[in-house]
Amino acid sequence: MLCNPVNLGSDYLNLRCKLLGLLAEVKSSLLDLPVLDQSEMLEEFALDEKEFGLNGYVRERMKELLVGIKILLNYLPQQLCAFNYPIFQAQYQAIINDLIEYQFILPLMIESYSKFNRKINIAEKFDLRYAAVDVMDENIQQQISVFQQFIKSNLHSCLATIFYHYEAVRRLNGNWFRRFSQSHQGIEPLFSVPKGGTFILLYEQGNRVVADFSLANCISCCCEVPEEPVCLPPVATADYLSVTLENGNDLKKESYKPVQLIINVIKNDYSLLNSSAAKLSIKLEEANSELGGVISIKKGKINYQNNNPVPGMVDRFTYVLEESSNACNESSIGDVSIFFIPRQ
Repeated sequence: MLCNPVNLGSDYLNLRCKLLGLLAEVKSSLLDLPVLDQSEMLEEFALDEKEFGLNGYVRERMKELLVGIKILLNYLPQQLCAFNYPIFQAQYQAIINDLIEYQFILPLMIESYSKFNRKINIAEKFDLRYAAVDVMDENIQQQISVFQQFIKSNLHSCLATIFYHYEAVRRLNGNWFRRFSQSHQGIEPLFSVPKGGTFILLYEQGNRVVADFSLANCISCCCEVPEEPVCLPPVATADYLSVTLENGNDLKKESYKPVQLIINVIKNDYSLLNSSAAKLSIKLEEANSELGGVISIKKGKINYQNNNPVPGMVDRFTYVLEESSNACNESSIGDVSIFFIPRQ
């Protein structure tokens, strides 16, 4: 009588296995990357902490990624009925943003270590201790390849489709049963079911019976299908930009020229409705970024200005992606990261 979501559950388990495999590869790749002890480097060789501060930043990002992956695994239950996509999507998007930033910083870290080798001219007794520099340089492309495979897998979109279709089927089945029970009162089957009749047994997961009744005649398979839309939110893909800072006019102190950008954040966002009439738009909930940059929207693009950029820092802000053709009023949060690179 009711639609069977078994196929959706099977598809969910298949995607879940693929995602678990990709997450395991990313985690293994992170743990395999040697990171030198910055404090030991500074103490033994009196190095400039500002010049080699990138190493500590990368280690902190690595720790955050490993914690984020552990949290995401908790949001992937074995049963589709226990899966909550909105909660999963927020954590998934945070990991994607961190991976994009992390893979961008890795080459800069290798360059920093190369400067470190040239500066201190490591003696023979330190060769084994700091051999990790060459190992990282060899494995960097392989690690970035693992990150790219995870980022481009697009599994979150597939999971979104399954989740919202499952929710629609569950609501649909509830409407069907409610309408059916209202039009077919039935009788309590004390001893038997009338010849040619229909016996209906309603039970929960775990085989606990919650209702049963019989009908004198055979009934049709389905009731009238409610015309309810399947709600699929738009997807806001993370945006990542790098800016090489220009030296300022004040030669007496370290200063940099203001950064001005026009960012078309919507160019890599898309609708899950697969509709040509889909129209995406953006709005801002804050007027400033994390590092004090001023942000505004003009002609569907974001204007960004930071008058005091700091080299080696990452500025971030978010925007809301909306879809005017979406009757469900769904939206998504997009993240933008801007990395300030000093001119060499």
